[in-house]
Amino acid sequence: MSGWGAFLLVLPALYAVLMVRLRRSWQQLPTLLKQPSPTPTHVADEPRFSVLVAARNEALTLPCLLDDLAEQTLSAARFEVIVVDDDSTDDTAAIVQAAAARSSFALRLIQLQAQPGAPTGKKAALQAALSVARAPWVVCTDADCRVGHDWLSSYNTLIQADMAVQFVSGPVLLTGGNSLLNNLMGLEFAGLIGVGAASIGRGQPTMCNGANLAYRRDAFAAVQGFAGNEHVASGDDEFLLHKLHAVFPGSILFLKTPHAIVRTSRPPTLRALLAQRVRWASKWRHYQQKAPSGWLCWCSEQM
Repeated sequence: MSGWGAFLLVLPALYAVLMVRLRRSWQQLPTLLKQPSPTPTHVADEPRFSVLVAARNEALTLPCLLDDLAEQTLSAARFEVIVVDDDSTDDTAAIVQAAAARSSFALRLIQLQAQPGAPTGKKAALQAALSVARAPWVVCTDADCRVGHDWLSSYNTLIQADMAVQFVSGPVLLTGGNSLLNNLMGLEFAGLIGVGAASIGRGQPTMCNGANLAYRRDAFAAVQGFAGNEHVASGDDEFLLHKLHAVFPGSILFLKTPHAIVRTSRPPTLRALLAQRVRWASKWRHYQQKAPSGWLCWCSEQM
């Protein structure tokens, strides 16, 4: 039998071992058991979290996210929200401006096209928001997402419990209809989130999702942020994850609690799903960390 033939025969066994180990790693992840409680109103004036939201033509979905943020159990004095309008052609900017006038929390609009050089793209939007962010912690989500009332409180509880943490990945759930395609998309996406969480639990972080993550602002600066991968359209989440793991090993955590779940709609069509996955896959060749292949080598040693 040729070498390739033998490899193809053993590959399913390696994959099965890997999945078993990842499942065990997921089960061993600590769950944030304590119910987040509202923070007192007599807190310092400076916010603890800067919530960054990049938006392009999200006039239909952004109001829901802003409503969710207004209902956070974390005191409004403890967070600010910065929405970056990336050249929208709808009423995204006007919606943010109107919401800011009546918001209980600090809400700021940045027009990305007004920035020097008129940059575009999510990384440029996040960089523009970071330049004016005031809080020591940055929390990122997307304009088409929904968050629960205890979303920020959950991050606050975890960070207070482990002051050495530099980066936190959170759970993301796809929502939509009950069709076969939607259920399959939800299952596949849940698998990606689970593998990312398990990899963090094993101390070999590989993936996360930009719809729900947080990191220290000074840690972002320490690894020079997005420098080195600005040319890659995707990867504002995972490139940073890998950079921080390399410089601050052991400082990456997964926020395992239902209170921290961020919900986002499934891609509307199979074509949209495939386009999204192609965009995600386009960044893989730029990875400097090779944890997945390392796992396969480790699994082969266990057989």
